[in-house]
Amino acid sequence: MGLAELPLELLTSATLPERIAARLHELIVDGTYPSGSRLPRPGDLATEFGVTTVIVGEAIALLVSAGLVSSRSGDSVVVARRPEASAGFLAWVREPVGREGLAEAIEAREVIERAIVRLAALRRTEADLERLRASLAGMRESRDEPEAFLEFDFALHVALSDAARNHLLAGTLSTLHELVREMIAFFTRTAATENRMDALVDSHARLVDAVERQEADEAARIIADMMALLRIEAGRHRELALSD
Repeated sequence: MGLAELPLELLTSATLPERIAARLHELIVDGTYPSGSRLPRPGDLATEFGVTTVIVGEAIALLVSAGLVSSRSGDSVVVARRPEASAGFLAWVREPVGREGLAEAIEAREVIERAIVRLAALRRTEADLERLRASLAGMRESRDEPEAFLEFDFALHVALSDAARNHLLAGTLSTLHELVREMIAFFTRTAATENRMDALVDSHARLVDAVERQEADEAARIIADMMALLRIEAGRHRELALSD
């Protein structure tokens, strides 16, 4: 297994999770993983592709949102019985977002993630809280390393999605996250330059605290505030792009 067999266009233009999702898609189409079979565990896929389990989780979430696989309890990911979804997956994953699409993606992400954190606040377990605290601790420790910070940030939001116990919402959120990934990276780098990393950590700490206290409305309000800041950064990013 690996990424070398993917089309050159996809290798050069897609994100790493998209490349892995596309490779898994090929293995589903050629029958390596037939309908009803289980994909290897995320840890095994991470080792095979030479990436982190977070990246594998993003790739699987893309497959879930496209209807190619379903995620069950634990690490079990089962290939769906939907060949019609499989046929159009590569075109779907390559579609560019554009400027108008970015605004729509941020808006959609807010709607989806507010629903997710509400459910997470009501359904979270102690194991979920441990994952959230670990990701938050990683964010605190990597405030001077934007790339590492982004990985822990995403891990925290994945943990929230899992705590919500709704795979369709989780898969949709992961897809939206991919669409705004560049913007989130810009946001994080800007925060590091302007010494605002502590504020980012604090907002996520308040979010985790709200989920722990099962304050669903408060958790949703914090997400709304985060998305408002992301819209501001999107505007700044657009202005910089136009000035280049």
